[in-house]
Amino acid sequence: MKKVIKVILVLMLIFNIFSTVRYGIDTFGEKDIDCERVTITDKYEIGAGVRGTSDYMEGENEDGYYKIVGSDYDIGDTVKIYQNADSVGANGSDPQWYTSREKAEGVSTAGFVFFMILTIINAIIVKKVLKPQKNVT
Repeated sequence: MKKVIKVILVLMLIFNIFSTVRYGIDTFGEKDIDCERVTITDKYEIGAGVRGTSDYMEGENEDGYYKIVGSDYDIGDTVKIYQNADSVGANGSDPQWYTSREKAEGVSTAGFVFFMILTIINAIIVKKVLKPQKNVT
């Protein structure tokens, strides 16, 4: 039974290390961010009910129309919009753009910090469990 627990702890440690590295790459790695300058042509809300509504703006330039998350600007304003070219939202049928680079990057350090702490705790536990027992006679 002790060997099973040791194997499970080591596997958890490997998973935690992998997750920490993956979140670190996602959080701090290079992102392919597209940028456009558009003129806001429309503002609207989508959805109603339990979850509430989502605010959007529509922007336009010589390359076409853009769906922009939020309602920070007025119709007629010219703004820079950003999109993470590697994101799911960029590659879907209804791509979304953001008014700040940070939102487009989707940077969230919470997952990285969580798995970093979990990895450290798991490493301490594995070290204590795998430490050879002293024979006292």
